[in-house]
This record gives sequence, structure tokens and C-alpha cells, in this order.
Amino acid sequence: MALSGVNLGGWFILEKWITPAVFAGTEAVDEYTFMQTLGARTKLRQHHKTFITEKDFAWMREHGITIVRIPVGYWIVWGDAPYVSSLGRLDWAFAMAKKYGIAGPVCLYSERNLFMLLLEAGASVLRTMTTTYGNVKGVAVRI
Repeated sequence: MALSGVNLGGWFILEKWITPAVFAGTEAVDEYTFMQTLGARTKLRQHHKTFITEKDFAWMREHGITIVRIPVGYWIVWGDAPYVSSLGRLDWAFAMAKKYGIAGPVCLYSERNLFMLLLEAGASVLRTMTTTYGNVKGVAVRI
């Protein structure tokens, strides 16, 4: 079976080069510094609701997309300060992917103990990627 995929970067991990409008009017350079700006929580919640919508999942299916990559940070679960939890919106993304017949692996970026986090969330690890020094850089999971 051939797969046709797309990366949904910039949705759950803010990157200024992908979503410059979110950073407009701030001196922030990344999600960590953005979350320390005035109104950041409200702006981020709005971004999560509007950056990718059900119309996008429908469009992907109509155009033959069969798999999406959704990068997330460890803070998506607990919302460690200054970050906010976005687990509900990630659940919504999986519901949309299922509705439109699109597979949705999550790529988790973290400096925390990934395996404990994944096990606690009920995920099964498909593949890990490590740096030269053995630090886990990312994990593809199935939830």
C-alpha cells in the first residue's frame, strides 16, 4: 500500500518560521518565549482551533493524503509551565483523521522521559530517533 503524507508542523509546536503571524507583535523566537508574552495562552488556544480544521482533514482526504505526521512536545499532556496542555485538541485531531480515513502518527519531541510518558498515555512506541549522544530526539507512536 502506497502512502501519501503531509506534516502538520507548526500546529502543536510553534515555530516562528512556520507561523510568523502567531508571533507578530512579540519579541518571542520560539514557543517557550512566546508563552511568556501577554495574552499568549489565549492566542495559542485560538491557533490550535484554527490552524488545522475539519475542512483541512476533508481536503487532505479528497487529495489522496493517507497519513499525517503531527509533531508535539511533551508538554501537550501536562502543560508544564509556561506551556499549556493541548491533549484535548490532539484527541480531536485523531478523531478527524479517523473520520476521514487518515492515519495519524505522532512525533513526540522531548527532553523528558519519553517512554514513561508514552506508557502513561497508553501509546505503543513504533520507532525512536536518537542523537549522536544517545538523547532521544523524537518518537513515532500509535495511540
